[in-house]
Amino acid sequence: MAIDMKHILQLAVTLLLLGAIAIAVAGLVANRRSEPVRQPIDFNHQLHAEENGISCLYCHTDAVRADAAGVPPVQTCYQCHRIVKEKSPEMEKLRQAFENNQPIEWLRIYSLPRHVRFSHQRHVRGGLDCQSCHGDVAAMERVTLESPLTMGWCLNCHEQRQAPIGCEICHK
Repeated sequence: MAIDMKHILQLAVTLLLLGAIAIAVAGLVANRRSEPVRQPIDFNHQLHAEENGISCLYCHTDAVRADAAGVPPVQTCYQCHRIVKEKSPEMEKLRQAFENNQPIEWLRIYSLPRHVRFSHQRHVRGGLDCQSCHGDVAAMERVTLESPLTMGWCLNCHEQRQAPIGCEICHK
């Protein structure tokens, strides 16, 4: 039985498409983890935000002025922990990072596809609180992904708040 080149190409394209779909689905599943991520420093949001009343925007200052909320630089953490000097392996990691002027390599919890344009600044200045998307982080010891960040989820939010829903609003 002879197989011609046309059939081989069709089979190759089909396999490539199936592979691309599998990779895309795996990426979505990986991005939708709800279990806490092990961070380089065991940071407790509940202790800092709920018990000590530290605002999200104190540490994530870029959320007010930039697209990305960002993570705080070591200097922000060390401003308080120069005074609050708990003896622990985690505090030692912070002290070492500060003294060596090294950033803490926090692992991202929330991420969007590259073709999506999202501005924290626009949402924060528009009156949306952090909990709307991130859940009650102040009650979490370790942050988990609370929202699916799908297009439908975002569109529902925009419709509920009568915010713009044109494609160009979010897509590059």
